[in-house]
Amino acid sequence: MQMITIQIRIIPAHPSVLVDMGNEYIRTVNELIQQAEASGTFPKLTSKTVQANLPSAVKNQLIRDARSIFQRSKKDKKRPILKKRVYYVNNQNYTIGDHHVSFPVVIDGYTPA
Repeated sequence: MQMITIQIRIIPAHPSVLVDMGNEYIRTVNELIQQAEASGTFPKLTSKTVQANLPSAVKNQLIRDARSIFQRSKKDKKRPILKKRVYYVNNQNYTIGDHHVSFPVVIDGYTPA
């Protein structure tokens, strides 16, 4: 089976939820990179140990991104600071219906059903 990548324009019913999650993602990645720079090495992290109000699949992506950025910053001798909001959806956290694609978000500390 061939893998394809698609881009979807999201028109959410509650845009503030996605904005908040994007900001949480940026804040957490920047925080992890800053902690790694202070200690000199990137720590062993899991979605359980990362304190962020995000679904676990997104936390795992966040850890991979932070580790990658930290490795690049060690090579380039400068640390980028993320500013652009992102939200990753992968095969672990989306469902396709007849006329919609849905994915989990965290509202008030939990993922609604």
